[in-house]
Amino acid sequence: MLDVHPPHAPTHSWRDFFIHIATIVVGLIIAVGLEQTVEAIHHHHQRQELREALLQDNQKALRDNQDMERLALNRVQWLTARIDDLTVDLHTNAHPRFIPLLPVSFRSTPVDPNWKSAKSSNLVEVLPQEDVKAFSEVDVLIDGLINLIHASEYTSRRIAFEQRFRLSPSNDTLDFSTATRDDLTQDLSLLSEERSNAMATYEFTLYLRGCLTAVIRGERNLDRIDDEEDSVEEEGLKHLYDNDPYRTAEPTPTLRTH
Repeated sequence: MLDVHPPHAPTHSWRDFFIHIATIVVGLIIAVGLEQTVEAIHHHHQRQELREALLQDNQKALRDNQDMERLALNRVQWLTARIDDLTVDLHTNAHPRFIPLLPVSFRSTPVDPNWKSAKSSNLVEVLPQEDVKAFSEVDVLIDGLINLIHASEYTSRRIAFEQRFRLSPSNDTLDFSTATRDDLTQDLSLLSEERSNAMATYEFTLYLRGCLTAVIRGERNLDRIDDEEDSVEEEGLKHLYDNDPYRTAEPTPTLRTH
């Protein structure tokens, strides 16, 4: 803040008085103008640095989301194959098969640390509203995806139930030779619950891919961002079972159930 010092000479007339007042007013205007200019330049730099940091976050989140999308898709396909197989077995008493879960490379879940840090420190105020709305949309989808990923009780319940049918504690292979019809019905129910969660996770990864792609491209209109999300989600669901490794794999028969 600049200090404005009035002239030290005494005021002898109205003319001198008005000159004195005018000098103070002009000095204040200059001081305020300079301060606002410095603040505007500072905010401009903050805005540029924040946008760059958010862009880097979004680019990394898009890469990590691609891993999550493949992981979720693989899980939906695997659970669907197991559900189909168990459904057939319950109706025909056919031999159930063991379907191993194929490994999928995975790095980390999508995150947006710079946005959350900017929100907590109120730094988002330097951004225009269209930026705030667009990056908020990304943040909501990332949080929603993480919440779904952490909802692991479905998988935990199924694994706990199937533990009794594993060949050994260190072997994931399931042997349903001792399973009753009630056992298979319960397993089918657990698999269906888990698939619903996996499907919701997969759909969230599609929405997030569409959102991130649009925002990284520079789109800030929420309606057009939503259109991109819907387009990616529609395409992803349409090709859900294309090249499904579980539908083309040879079945691995196990013993007949009771």
